[in-house]
Amino acid sequence: MVKTKKIVGAAIEFVDIAGLVRDAHKGEGLGNKFLANIREVDAICHVVRSFVNDNVIHVEGKVDPVRDVEIIELELAMADVAQLEKQIDRLKTTMKGGATKEQKQQLALMERVFEVLGKGFMASALEYSDDERAVLKGLRLLTAKPVIYVFNVDEETFVLKPMNCPE
Repeated sequence: MVKTKKIVGAAIEFVDIAGLVRDAHKGEGLGNKFLANIREVDAICHVVRSFVNDNVIHVEGKVDPVRDVEIIELELAMADVAQLEKQIDRLKTTMKGGATKEQKQQLALMERVFEVLGKGFMASALEYSDDERAVLKGLRLLTAKPVIYVFNVDEETFVLKPMNCPE
């Protein structure tokens, strides 16, 4: 449709970050290292195990995809809460001598996100203005990143049938 002079292919770089375990935000497993790696990515593709195989152990002892997603979301949220607490404290300290309009807006945004995380929601659940999105990006919150969930199933339970196909 459009005759461009140069065609640039889309590129996606996937970084394989090993799975987080319960209490990763407290440093369990290699939690802090993995959380730091996740902060560097633009989006999260969360691969969730949804198959049972006695030869493949599960860190929680039993396969439960819903529980596993909840654990990961909780770990990401707890890491964001800890990071936001530090950033809010630093900003308040900086503002003691007087605050700029931008600092006040940043503090209000951080406190709003902190409150939402405390209620069990992800930062991505909030609506943001363009200015707030720019501030949010600088905060590098894990729960503000877009997430794609991929469920890893076995071949026996995965059935692909064409749409509009009779049973």
